[in-house]
Amino acid sequence: MPSPKFDPSVYLHSPAELAKMHIEQYQWMLDNPGIPFDIPCVDQYVIPQRPGDMTIICGRPGSGKTSLLARQAKRTAQRIKERGKQFEECVVYVSWEEHAEDLEAYFEADGQYTVSDYAWGKMDIAIVKRKVISRAMLPLWVVGHSAKNVRKQTKPLTLPVVFEAIEGLARNYSSSPRPVLLCFDYAQLIPYERGYKNRYEQVKAAINATKQLALRVGCPVIVAAQAGRDVDNYRLPIPAMNDAQESSGIEQVCDKFFGIWRPWKTHRNEPMIDVVGHQVPNSPELFVLRMNKQRKADGERTWILSFDMAELRLAEMELSRQELEY
Repeated sequence: MPSPKFDPSVYLHSPAELAKMHIEQYQWMLDNPGIPFDIPCVDQYVIPQRPGDMTIICGRPGSGKTSLLARQAKRTAQRIKERGKQFEECVVYVSWEEHAEDLEAYFEADGQYTVSDYAWGKMDIAIVKRKVISRAMLPLWVVGHSAKNVRKQTKPLTLPVVFEAIEGLARNYSSSPRPVLLCFDYAQLIPYERGYKNRYEQVKAAINATKQLALRVGCPVIVAAQAGRDVDNYRLPIPAMNDAQESSGIEQVCDKFFGIWRPWKTHRNEPMIDVVGHQVPNSPELFVLRMNKQRKADGERTWILSFDMAELRLAEMELSRQELEY
């Protein structure tokens, strides 16, 4: 049976129709406050992530991109469960960097066992089995390669393959949970279809397509992005929008842009770190978050935070108890 002809007028909205849609959308927004960072000093200034939004988390290797994405995914899934909506809503985490089985360690880590404990194999298998049963009730789905498929013939995990899986989940929400947040780890690893002259064009196309996916599916997407080496030479090596490796499309398309810096990674021998005029004791948990862009509101602010990446615990630094501005 031939598929019905597509009607492009679905993209055309009259003034009267648009007014009605706007009121309905605003009421929906009031009833659904969006996805926060879950850090009071940050949420005071960052507009919650809402359907269609694209947020970029940009950092150098080892800065905590994957940990921050995993933390956002886990916290959002926990809130879904707390509301009793785990069979209706879900978070989808897409990874091109790690096997799905390895990512599970991030989602199961807690105050008793850390991501490192899983990596070192320090946990008894009986404990792991018990934690997996509990974790299974958390509505956090993963799209990615699996260790069990090594040596099997599989297709490349291109964006069309990922999009088909996610849009299928969104279409079948009567029998499957509806995605309310997408996490992509990370932009420069996303393979795309052939036909592009270079990697720069591929990444730009991938970013644009990911933004369109967020609009079509009707949920926000957070994308981790690798920063270029030039950042290492900055006095404060915090990436700006033009530092995202192999893509200027990121700064054009994203709704929010955050650069992250982990001083322990770059200045381990310095006991004190100067962050926008504040002397802060250096430690493995010291984490600097800078917002460079926020559509529809002020988009420049810096926060000094504490991030225990082994347990995915992110909070305001005890020493300041206030956000730092520049």
